[in-house]
Amino acid sequence: MVGSLTGTDGWFRRSDVSSITDYGVGIQAVDGAKAGHIYRWNDPTGHRSGWSSGPVSAPFGDGALIVAKYGINAVNRDGISLEISGTDEPIDDFSWGEIVHFCAWWIDRMKIPYTALPKNPHTGINVLIWHTEFTAGTGKQCPFPWMRSKTEQLYTDVAAFLKPYQEGEKTDTGTTPAPDPIVEPVPEPEYVSPVPVLQLSTLGQQDADTAKSLVVEGATNFIFVNDRVRAIRNTPRYQRAIINGPRIGPDIKEGEEFEVLWHFVEEDGTPWYLTPWWSRVLANDTQRIQD
Repeated sequence: MVGSLTGTDGWFRRSDVSSITDYGVGIQAVDGAKAGHIYRWNDPTGHRSGWSSGPVSAPFGDGALIVAKYGINAVNRDGISLEISGTDEPIDDFSWGEIVHFCAWWIDRMKIPYTALPKNPHTGINVLIWHTEFTAGTGKQCPFPWMRSKTEQLYTDVAAFLKPYQEGEKTDTGTTPAPDPIVEPVPEPEYVSPVPVLQLSTLGQQDADTAKSLVVEGATNFIFVNDRVRAIRNTPRYQRAIINGPRIGPDIKEGEEFEVLWHFVEEDGTPWYLTPWWSRVLANDTQRIQD
């Protein structure tokens, strides 16, 4: 990740970030108490392919084999991506065990026998592929040397973990089947309180000249509209007129109708609406339906 589990979670939640990884796991050296916790940001069995494993540039090894056999689109579409927190820190035993369990769970679900590892017999290509095998031409190191040096160890540990389950030894001895990997629920976003614009609280249509002359946090040309609008796409409710700034609640859903009182322009020219509950909404995300 070149960062923490929590920090990466915050990054993927930004509306200006188009990439997303299926899973992320924390380690002790970076995340402390979240060591071994796994977040799922995208369902790899669903219909959305995250921008996680590219950009393809001078692929080599198993990455090159995937591209040659299945095409560039398969890189993000068909793989299951897992990011590990930190940069080049050694992974603690508990987090390592969760990574092993995670890989084993998916390998077993894909009906790959432990005796076939490191190959996936369905493709003839190795099961585990490092990010850098797709992106070597960019100079990107992913993962860093410590993790790459543990490639064989990871295959060995996954095979050892799978062996008793796939051979039926665990069932014969009465023990429980291999557990699903521990997946930590993604935390709910935190919202902030709206900020009233006191200069507008006593103004209305009759005060048009006064409102137009106001300058509030760099915003100008306030026009009292008192309109009803419909969201033409999911649109955030911001605390202030700053794209990707703090939000006061969940996004207004596409097709939802709501009231707006004031139209104004941010100093960069971006048009906004101010709602009766003092949230700022991008005017270009809406369509006026009623005066």
